[in-house]
Amino acid sequence: MAEKTVEFVPLDSLELDPENPRLPESLERTQQAMREYIARETSIEELMSVIAANGYFKGEPLIVYKKNRKFRVIEGNRRNRSTCGFSSRLVSQDGLGPHNDDRRG
Repeated sequence: MAEKTVEFVPLDSLELDPENPRLPESLERTQQAMREYIARETSIEELMSVIAANGYFKGEPLIVYKKNRKFRVIEGNRRNRSTCGFSSRLVSQDGLGPHNDDRRG
């Protein structure tokens, strides 16, 4: 079995997976349409509040695969959209959040 690794990538290199089976079939599979759907139909504000208060929990990394020069998120779409909702000043360079002091442990 291949070894699993954790790699930190810039938020702007992440994109939603248009083949996500959790999205309605009728939804246009553009990045904008998928972002709007997730923002409108999920409890993204609540998740943003939790991340703002506690930082990003490193025990739940996004699961992605590389597609050209981007990374497609296949697990963690709500966490991805919640984190992208913050200004770049609120998300630390390592992507874990401003309040998490044990980022690498």
